[in-house]
Amino acid sequence: CTYFIILGDSSEMVAVSLFKLAPDSALVTSWTLRRCCIIGFGFCFSLPLCCFRDISSLERSSGLSVAAVFVISLLVVGKFAQLAMEPTFEIQPRLTVVGPAPFKSFSIICFAFVCHDTAYLIFNTLREPTSEAWDATARYGLMAAVGICMLLAIPGYLTFGADTQSNILTNYPVDDPLVIACRCIYIVVMTLVYPMSFFVCR
Repeated sequence: CTYFIILGDSSEMVAVSLFKLAPDSALVTSWTLRRCCIIGFGFCFSLPLCCFRDISSLERSSGLSVAAVFVISLLVVGKFAQLAMEPTFEIQPRLTVVGPAPFKSFSIICFAFVCHDTAYLIFNTLREPTSEAWDATARYGLMAAVGICMLLAIPGYLTFGADTQSNILTNYPVDDPLVIACRCIYIVVMTLVYPMSFFVCR
């Protein structure tokens, strides 16, 4: 699953930073560390959340994951503001509406808003499952998603331009304590998001 692949990438980077492991060490190159992190987080955190009877039980964990993404966005904004204060800083190339690979970018945007598969389950958890309540839930949910995405994407692109990685946290120094903390938060996000998708399979 994509969530666990991302979790493995981030947890491996955190472990390398915290324990001062060499990138070419056998523990890292053999993927042993990555597999141990994925299995550990999966069994200790994701699996118990997947065992709830109703998706409404994930309300608090989902709220925590959204709050965590907001914290990561604030880090990106703060780093941009910090770099912008330096006299040698130059804003990267301007944003373009259509870049050289629009379909690749479109697939990333679609993944950011993938929520239609849980719509029916979430509708049934509303206190008043009416079309008006669902309309308000969907509208405000999408507005929040767009706002958080823009808060993360625009300062990130203005900071790194064409060098922006698919995981923007990899653009920052590996040994930066704030970035390490945000990677840990990102691991928490991936751990808490997986059960939502698992409920659809159930």
